[in-house]
Amino acid sequence: MGKKSAPAAPDYTGLAEKQGQQQQDLLSQQTWANRANQYNPYGSQTWQATQGTDPVTGKPITQWGQTTTLDPRLQQALNSQFGNQATAGQIGTSMMGNLRSTLGSPVSTSGLNQWGAVPGAITDPYGFGGTRQRTEDAFYKSATSRLDPQWQQRQGDLETQLANQGITRNSDAWEREMGNFGRERTDAYDTAMRGAITGAGAEARGDYASQLAGEGQAFGQQFQGSQLANTLRGLQLNELFGLRNQGINEYNSLMGGSQVQMPSFGDYTQAGMGQATDYMGAAQQGYQGALDSYNARGAQRGQTLGTLGQLGGSAMMAVAF
Repeated sequence: MGKKSAPAAPDYTGLAEKQGQQQQDLLSQQTWANRANQYNPYGSQTWQATQGTDPVTGKPITQWGQTTTLDPRLQQALNSQFGNQATAGQIGTSMMGNLRSTLGSPVSTSGLNQWGAVPGAITDPYGFGGTRQRTEDAFYKSATSRLDPQWQQRQGDLETQLANQGITRNSDAWEREMGNFGRERTDAYDTAMRGAITGAGAEARGDYASQLAGEGQAFGQQFQGSQLANTLRGLQLNELFGLRNQGINEYNSLMGGSQVQMPSFGDYTQAGMGQATDYMGAAQQGYQGALDSYNARGAQRGQTLGTLGQLGGSAMMAVAF
């Protein structure tokens, strides 16, 4: 019985190259599957494949390009937009000089109407700058012109009465009677003063009401005039700032014109890459199975030879005896 040789090892290099090539072919198929051309009413999106060369390895490769094409009407609008933007840019550049001059100068309000001063409140109620005091003095003077001769006569009569009663001047009785007389006279003049104040106040209020009516009319006219002046001033300021901002608004409007929207394309399910055949794994499993079978047969032959050796030894020992 001849001895069989051990199984030869697989060509791992060749298998790896074969598996790698298959993997590359599957990647190429996946790439082609995911380069779908798309079309809609706004335009199209297409792929182009050209042959190129890998700059590192020098091997041929596939180079991909993508092109978006607009509907002819949209393309015409886009061309017009580019032309308008170029023209707007030139105009905007020429406007910058004027804007720089306008914005570089501080706002001047010279030549504008002045703000109208709001009239103040009517002052000096019931006073009229001393008129009331003069009225009080006149009322009091009128009252005292009657009181003075009365109290002078009463003082003379009281002194005569005290002398006739034997009460001497500067005595306690004299001073007491004259003190009572002085208090009565003071009360009379105080009453006259209060009457003068009350009468002057009443007259002043009447005069004040008349003056208030006149001043109220003047106040209303002055207030309306101040409101008109303030309104005119506000309108002038609005016009001033409007002219100052007009150039900026025109520039922003010019440079921000309408834009042509590029077409958008929907997503689609991307293809996954296929699984290459595992040549390496299959070869390794086959080689390992053959090697295990070879080793098992070798072990069996060794066991058979051992058994035969034992039997031969036993026969030789039997012949010797």
